[in-house]
Amino acid sequence: MKQSTKIAGLTIIFLSLLSSCGEEKKEDPLDVDVSDVKVSIEYSRLDQDLVQADTNQLDVFNQKMLETHQMAWVHYAGGILRQGDPRDPMFSDNLKRFFSLPFVNATLDAVDSVFHDVSDINKDLEDGFKHLKYYYKDALIPKVYYTNNFFNYYSNPVIAVDSSLIVGLDFYLGQDHWLVKTLPLTEHPQYIRDEMSPEFITINAMKAWFQHKYLPEPKHEDFLSALIYHGKLMYALDALTPDVPDHVKLKYSKSEMEWCVGNENRIWLTLVDRDLIHNTNQKQINDYFRKGPFTPSLKGNDTPDRIGVFMGWSIVKDYMAEHSDKTLVDL
Repeated sequence: MKQSTKIAGLTIIFLSLLSSCGEEKKEDPLDVDVSDVKVSIEYSRLDQDLVQADTNQLDVFNQKMLETHQMAWVHYAGGILRQGDPRDPMFSDNLKRFFSLPFVNATLDAVDSVFHDVSDINKDLEDGFKHLKYYYKDALIPKVYYTNNFFNYYSNPVIAVDSSLIVGLDFYLGQDHWLVKTLPLTEHPQYIRDEMSPEFITINAMKAWFQHKYLPEPKHEDFLSALIYHGKLMYALDALTPDVPDHVKLKYSKSEMEWCVGNENRIWLTLVDRDLIHNTNQKQINDYFRKGPFTPSLKGNDTPDRIGVFMGWSIVKDYMAEHSDKTLVDL
């Protein structure tokens, strides 16, 4: 593509972003009625199973977990807890050593205390999956496993596996919880702690499941493809969780969200000025989309992280507003 054609195309996108700012607010196409949509979600509390385990009968406990939860227990025990395959005869010994660690018992108590009742979370997830079913009539609704991941930094707070969704409740105790404050900053820096709020559970769960079933992340060929991918994913969250505030969807503070909205035009001009749109350098692309204390490629360390996600979301929202005949499935 010639440089002049690229600039002309980018100018059109930029002008459309500017013009959309002054437009009258139209009826929200994502404001849909899901009251008649039926979903059935099965929930399991692996975290409470661990609390109630008899450490003198771990062979019996492990066998029961295998029979009841099958591969979900195998994945949790081996992949998240890293205690080996529960089908291994030596697994119970591993589990006994694990239970003897003081940090394990403290974390079990903390999660059980904060999340003894998850009925409100269940309602939010049910609403999210009702919206998914509204758009995707044949959508598979996962079995939800609430777990205690013991702050395993290398496991995501929410993991989608086959037909299951595994939600690590310890990651949502809140950044001000006494146990979270004891975590080493080298492994759990402040920007990770900032996301340890229960308000992010539904967003993370719906995002993980949508990526798992409908929009797995590819290796982005250039900056523009990354913008559009993340914009699509955020628009999907708009559709699935329409009542959740925008700053929560992005896991921003209100002030960070206001900064992005107030500086959107300047950010776009910066991207164009640096000729980033068709950039194929993976490091430079990742700078705009990865978690961190700020977006490293923008001047100053007071900028929110993942600016590229915000910008991609803005582009896709404008596109969908201009093409009101298109649905989430079309996108």
